[in-house]
Amino acid sequence: LLRVTDPMNGETPVEVYPGALGDADAVFDPAGGRLLLMAKGRHGDPQRDDFDLFEADWRRGRTGEPKRLEALNTEFSEVFPAIARDGTMVFASPRPGSLGGQDLYEAMPVGDGFEVRKLDEINSTASDNNPMLFPDGDTLIFFSGRRGGLGGPDLYVSRRQGDGTWGEPVNLGPEVNTGQPDYAPSLSADGKVLFFARGPEIYGINIASIPALAQ
Repeated sequence: LLRVTDPMNGETPVEVYPGALGDADAVFDPAGGRLLLMAKGRHGDPQRDDFDLFEADWRRGRTGEPKRLEALNTEFSEVFPAIARDGTMVFASPRPGSLGGQDLYEAMPVGDGFEVRKLDEINSTASDNNPMLFPDGDTLIFFSGRRGGLGGPDLYVSRRQGDGTWGEPVNLGPEVNTGQPDYAPSLSADGKVLFFARGPEIYGINIASIPALAQ
């Protein structure tokens, strides 16, 4: 079940897709006109309970029926879609060959489909997931339980290199991370505030006050 509201005018959330077994983690395409989400129960097969990635048209608060992103989905779960303005996507999946519980994958638009690769330059033997791309596609924040964190799974940042690969992940530091899990990163519309979750609460911090992001 997905709900949407306009936080600026205090509207009551309204259902977008009622009745499905699981719809979650919706994100807007920064290029406009599209909503991405992960969902299960929309495969047409009641025996399947894995998550797949879907897209739907979005116009003035109204959305079309979700369509599976066939080029990205497998018999394993694909979760936490993130997208840049040029259509590049990053998502997580526990596909065979993963280094940890879940790994990050990048999907570059090619013709009518995608070229998908596993991001082994940043994946670890821990679970790496919950990615968020900045609109320009050059900065990636994600959640990881890798060693060297601040006690709980932390948020990390990686920047795209000149050859198109991603650079060494950097912990966002004590300005963001704690001994509890810190996760679910998102960006304000003006690109100045990082929002994230810690336990049942949502936090926000000015990006300029996070050394790992302000550089």
